[in-house]
This record gives sequence, structure tokens and C-alpha cells, in this order.
Amino acid sequence: MMKFIVAMFISASIFAHCPLEFKSENLCAVLNWKRAPMANVNNSFDVTFWVKGDKNHVPVSPNADVGFISWMVMDNGNAHGGPTMNWREIEEGRFEVNDAKFFMHGMKGYWQVKVQLSEYGDLVEENAVTVDLSGQDNGGGHHH
Repeated sequence: MMKFIVAMFISASIFAHCPLEFKSENLCAVLNWKRAPMANVNNSFDVTFWVKGDKNHVPVSPNADVGFISWMVMDNGNAHGGPTMNWREIEEGRFEVNDAKFFMHGMKGYWQVKVQLSEYGDLVEENAVTVDLSGQDNGGGHHH
């Protein structure tokens, strides 16, 4: 039993080095929030890409066009896009978004950020990151 647990732990740590895998370009990416995301305000995050297997995570820009969309997945099975986000490449392989809005008006569901690679306007590959908006319900008052 012990060997099984150790093997699981080791394999999990290997996958942790590639949070978002883009097989089309053999890249990994990670989304980092500047601070815990909150509903109904502008949120900031950056996304960094690197070559899969590079232990140093040296940032590398994808050959494809990089894009970001917000996506609401509703409990009733429907899904729809959210407000447009603007981004810029702040350095090789690092993209920054400062106007990500996730509106919660009694809708039951959750938000995702979709990181997309496109060529000539056609989607090649995308990965979704679930947005955890629970950070604002900590009873510590509202931050503006």
C-alpha cells in the first residue's frame, strides 16, 4: 500500500509542472492571479508559457496567436462568454490581463478563463482555468 501512495505522489508532482498543456506547440502555461479574483470588479492575472519539460520555466512565446476569454458555465448546463478582456505581451512568453470581470448576479454556476491558441482566426487549442471567487466571502469586509 505504501508504494502505491508514493507512486501517486510522484506522478502528481510531475503533472504539477505543466498546469495547462498545449500539445500543438509542446508548451506549458500557468495562470497567476495578481490577487485573489473577486466578482464584479476588474481582476488582473498573467499567463506564462514555457517549453514542456523545461525545469527552469524559461518563458517562450507561442507561435500561434494567444487569446483569453471569460466563460460562464451555468448549473443548468448552459454556458456563455463574459465581458471582453484586453491583454498585452509584457515580455517574451508572458501575457497580462488587467480587466477580467466575472459578474455574479444570482446566477448559479462558475466562471472560467479560457487560454486559447489560434492561427488565422481559427482556434487550434484551448485550456480552461476555473475562477475561484470564494476569496471574497471571508467575512473581512469589501476591498475597493
